[in-house]
Amino acid sequence: MSNERTGAILHIGGTIPRRLVVALCAEISAATVGLDWSEHGFTPGGDQKTLANCSRDLMASLDDEQHLTVYDDEARQGVMWALEDWLKSHDIPFTRFAEATIECGPMRTDFRPGRPVYETFTDAGRDTLIEASALNKVIAKLQERNRTPTRRIGFAIRTLRRLIGTHLPPLPPIEIGPTATRHRAR
Repeated sequence: MSNERTGAILHIGGTIPRRLVVALCAEISAATVGLDWSEHGFTPGGDQKTLANCSRDLMASLDDEQHLTVYDDEARQGVMWALEDWLKSHDIPFTRFAEATIECGPMRTDFRPGRPVYETFTDAGRDTLIEASALNKVIAKLQERNRTPTRRIGFAIRTLRRLIGTHLPPLPPIEIGPTATRHRAR
């Protein structure tokens, strides 16, 4: 496993249970991330991490889509390991974009509770790239003669949606709520 560092953007959404707000702020502070590139040390809640202080700082830092977006221009392998692991363990959805490294192109990672983590390559503009071999499988299924056309088209559409990630629900806006539902990966 490489220790190469590259930039990463993490969009956090969904319902944050009140009981986890202070802990989330502590995780964000420990991650030494910023609210923009080359910023470090975003510490929501400040030194007095109370529910009121943390809630205020989190909600005041939301982007236009109502997500909490944090940046790390020196993320190991383009991943904010501890913060992302914490979010997964508490079923808090996120989308991460990692810039290219020597070993790997730009990547998008989506976590939605109750679903497997979804990773795909992207271009520099964050559009999904699909491998030709995957598209060739779709073409082959469409060309099979022993299936009905409707069934072949349905298969192709489902496969393409999976390849480009449209089978995932969008990242919901962040909100602070009383509880969140626990999900299990399928």
